[in-house]
Amino acid sequence: MVTIKDIAREAGVSFTTVSNVIHGNAQHVSAATVQRVQRVMEQLQYVPNMRARGLVSSSSHLLAFAYGHDDTAARTVLEDPFASTVVGAVEQEVRARSYFLLFSGVQSSGNLVQTVDSWNVDGVLVFGLSTQSAAELRQGVHCPLVFIDGCFPQDGGKYVNVGIEDRAAARRLTEYLLARGHRKIGLCSACAPENRTGADRERMLGWQDALRGVGILPPADWVLPCATEQDCANILERLHDFTALFVCSDLLAARLQLYLQDRGVRVPRDISIVGFDGNEYADMARPRITTMRQDVHEKGRRAVQQLLEYIETGHVQQPDVQLKCTLIEQDSVRNLNE
Repeated sequence: MVTIKDIAREAGVSFTTVSNVIHGNAQHVSAATVQRVQRVMEQLQYVPNMRARGLVSSSSHLLAFAYGHDDTAARTVLEDPFASTVVGAVEQEVRARSYFLLFSGVQSSGNLVQTVDSWNVDGVLVFGLSTQSAAELRQGVHCPLVFIDGCFPQDGGKYVNVGIEDRAAARRLTEYLLARGHRKIGLCSACAPENRTGADRERMLGWQDALRGVGILPPADWVLPCATEQDCANILERLHDFTALFVCSDLLAARLQLYLQDRGVRVPRDISIVGFDGNEYADMARPRITTMRQDVHEKGRRAVQQLLEYIETGHVQQPDVQLKCTLIEQDSVRNLNE
């Protein structure tokens, strides 16, 4: 078994220096030395003794990634392109920090409390749970919690959360359509209007903000579900009511566009479509879909960084991180001013 002494000898540094690098206490070690030690660790295939490390530091070096799980859902979280990208970014950052990740689907806050207690995790990343479950978690989980894409009331920053500027970005995307002469802009998402929460709700509010900003009060029936083939059929029946559709995710936008095209609708000549997220579905569609891109990799990295700051210091300097989004103009919008 490779030891710290072996690494120190091979790297030409002290035992203490190697120990500091391994345990994340390398603030006073030069970047070049850290890289040299890490390179030797990789070459020698060093595996830290996590049990001994935990006894010394009172830390398990185990983080939990808990995601909302529904046994009736058609897809698992790893089959969803957005969620799987978040998971990949989180895992990469956790591994780089010499921690390990416990991946757990939970149906309720009670399930997560039991998991945390059983595994003695240092902290928890929470993704895809309701606001009510989040409040219950704060009461039942006695270790640092960081939420990804949480949607919480304005209550003085009690929650540590990493998300994006959903409402502001949705407003900018709607204003993009307005600037190109569109006034009848429908909003499409995975769920019915009365069930919208989280990001979908924030994006709907941003869409409303933009329309009201030019004096348009969108009627309730401009908000349409588009999760199923029947939903898409209903949108096709009402297509004459709109010149553009704001779809709350690129996956749904690409599906809807394909459904309409298969039935003779020309995009963007007959209807303009925009999506949200900026993932591969927008780029693979033809025409390519104009979208609002979020940096999902950065979201995952920042969430891990927030959690480790919380674990190491007991607090977080910036509890609510809202990452910026970028408008990606592609080929799915017709300029009605021309």
